Amino acid sequence: MATFRVEEELLAVVCVGSFNPAIFHPQWFIRMGLINEVDAAESSVKVLSHEVTDVSFCGIDLQCLPERLTFKTPNPARYEQLQDLLIRTLQILPHMPLRACGINRALHYKLESEEYWHKIGHALVPKEPIWKPMFSDPRTRSVGLQQKRNGEFPGEINIDVQPSIMHIPGLFVQSNWHYAVPESKTAGSCEAIVEYLRSEWTAASSQAKLVGETIFGKIQP
Repeated sequence: MATFRVEEELLAVVCVGSFNPAIFHPQWFIRMGLINEVDAAESSVKVLSHEVTDVSFCGIDLQCLPERLTFKTPNPARYEQLQDLLIRTLQILPHMPLRACGINRALHYKLESEEYWHKIGHALVPKEPIWKPMFSDPRTRSVGLQQKRNGEFPGEINIDVQPSIMHIPGLFVQSNWHYAVPESKTAGSCEAIVEYLRSEWTAASSQAKLVGETIFGKIQP
């Protein structure tokens, strides 16, 4: 058995701003030339209203609230398609006011043994000299880390590592690349988010996997 393997994963891109959920029907995406009739025929509309929209097509889930638009997929083969679909959607709605964008990746790893599981937890959060004297069996529940990001698209990289609740023994690793549109770009906020998605996509969408692989590379069974 391998030391670890990916059992579940998800890529989600969240835009924060001001939205009209009711427009995001699969037929709108057809009219705009973003998807074809075959994609629409296989679509699913769970909710469609002025307050909330929850639809799926092309293996991508779209959820929209008045202040939040989310595109997500559990299928790595759809990641580039998600990026392209979101970018073209924003380009068609260039005056939509946006405040921020987060590129999020999450993975659930199944581990080979409980011993290895605990070894990772003890390495990430040493139990001496603080926890072991206080508790008989201290276990790691969550590790969080934040890194400031500079450059053209300043923001934060947020990392969370926890025991997986889906696969035991297992590890959950999640990354968030957050970018807030600066006041100087408010008038062209859609364009700023599009450029952010193009510039930072590869690094942001692969961050959680890089963290997971580094943990497993540094902490051997």
